[in-house]
Amino acid sequence: MRRLVALLPVAAALAAHGASGASALLVPEPASFAAIRARIHAEGGAVVGSHEIESVRRADGTLYVRSEAWLGGRSVNLREAVLERAPAGGGRYRPVWQHERMATGVEGEDVELEIDHAASSLACRRGEGTVRSLALPEGETIGNVVATLALQPLAAGAVERLRFQLAVCRTAPRLVDVEARVERRGDGAVEIGWRYQLGWMLAPLAWLLPEVRVWLGARPPHDWLGSRVPLHLDGPQVTVVREHAAGADRLVPR
Repeated sequence: MRRLVALLPVAAALAAHGASGASALLVPEPASFAAIRARIHAEGGAVVGSHEIESVRRADGTLYVRSEAWLGGRSVNLREAVLERAPAGGGRYRPVWQHERMATGVEGEDVELEIDHAASSLACRRGEGTVRSLALPEGETIGNVVATLALQPLAAGAVERLRFQLAVCRTAPRLVDVEARVERRGDGAVEIGWRYQLGWMLAPLAWLLPEVRVWLGARPPHDWLGSRVPLHLDGPQVTVVREHAAGADRLVPR
């Protein structure tokens, strides 16, 4: 696991002042701990990259989840998180730490974002620039890395909508409210879309936020089948399709 080194003094300072927190986002454990491989498809359907997901149950009972996307031999997106079993969470988990590294449209420049839920802190950095930090509010529900796990109740029909937050880093770290809903329910897959709840203050950010679609299996355990997401921070949109999953091939753009 990688940390933004410059964040560590920030987290330590928060802890020294008694700041401690916990995520209010509860998610089920992964349906499978087997490695998942997927292909990244451009608009016309051509394969342009690969994607891998792994979930590990660690000796201390926490979960470690990691996903990485590759394009032309270069890692363009890395996401990882540590989750712990939530007290009184009915067997569900909550994120303790999340880390995201995203390529941008600029060669050699990445954006890194780190969420330390226990220290109630968010930090991000673009390229070799300054690390910018944000104190997190009590009861935050940031789901940058673990949102797909959180969507399972939607696929199961247990809830009509799911609200969580997305941490974004452009000029400064911000939290954006997201509402996920089922857009289409078919025999083999459930399509879920994200809607951003911006309000007037954040409305100018709308064009910067990614269009996201996620497909989960229509039947238990509602496995992840694919996603439509930006290839990197500044686009373009691609479709990531799981390999060797029943019905997933229908998600490939034609």
